[in-house]
Amino acid sequence: MQLLLDGGTTSLAAIGLFPAGIGLVSWLLAKRGHERVSQLVANAGIAIGLMGVLMLVCSLIWMSSQGGSIIESVPIVWMVAPLYLVVAGFFVEHWVHPGRQETIRGQLRGGLLIVIVLAVLYWLLSRMKIWMLVHTGIFGLILFIGALVGILYFLVRKAV
Repeated sequence: MQLLLDGGTTSLAAIGLFPAGIGLVSWLLAKRGHERVSQLVANAGIAIGLMGVLMLVCSLIWMSSQGGSIIESVPIVWMVAPLYLVVAGFFVEHWVHPGRQETIRGQLRGGLLIVIVLAVLYWLLSRMKIWMLVHTGIFGLILFIGALVGILYFLVRKAV
């Protein structure tokens, strides 16, 4: 994350143009009759956006656990960039392969579920002390993680 921030406007421009490159490659593949590969490329754009969201969430959790101020340290444009990648990836996929796209919505929900699970686990394990695990027991920890993931997935399911 720090390397992206150090890149400045060059990194931001590359992130901004990335969905256009994915869209162009996917469109050219679809135009040549390679629908399956075109769909895979378009879905890869969405997956990269989801990985960016996961990286952002984990970076923010790490920064807050180190005592840094999230609002003062990271410009807002860098916090919006991963969300832009997800939305632009979904837009590119819909533009190249128009239709109801129930399968992509299911894949998007699955990807968001993975982001939620990994972010909750990272947050919990970065904050948790070993004595908490000893006093609460592993079953209580699993129930707590399951409840957090279930609530967040329910919210995502309503949104997507």
